[in-house]
Amino acid sequence: MDSFGWCSTSACRSFREEEAHSTPNHTNASNFSCPTYPFCVLMLTNTIDHTSVRIYDLLLVFGNAVFLLVLFIHMVPTVRKLSRSLPLFKILYSLVFVIPGISLVHGLVSMSLGYQDLSSKLTQVVVRGSILVTEMCVIVFGLFFSSSEALSQI
Repeated sequence: MDSFGWCSTSACRSFREEEAHSTPNHTNASNFSCPTYPFCVLMLTNTIDHTSVRIYDLLLVFGNAVFLLVLFIHMVPTVRKLSRSLPLFKILYSLVFVIPGISLVHGLVSMSLGYQDLSSKLTQVVVRGSILVTEMCVIVFGLFFSSSEALSQI
């Protein structure tokens, strides 16, 4: 049995049975160990003992909460600097605030309702969409302002 408890699952037992039947040299299924899964698969599928909270959701909530805390701590000097800069930087800074906020909500929904629930899947789509919109804004604003600066220097 490995440290993550995979050997007690039905998937591992069926894997052992398939290996025992397909290999003619081994007659005892207990000679086989559980398959080794990559670390990322373990984080996505394992839950905390006696709960339905996945380790992935817990790490997601913790990371986003810490990042939002750091943004809030440094908010006053940043807003002071942004008041003297272009509106572009204010928009990008607000988008940086929005994405971890939405990700935090997604993690909390996944932890409370379960990751197979429709609302969890919907918040995952919203998170991916907001990240896509932010990336597109950075590209479009970067292209627009770089070309406008080049024209103003002529």
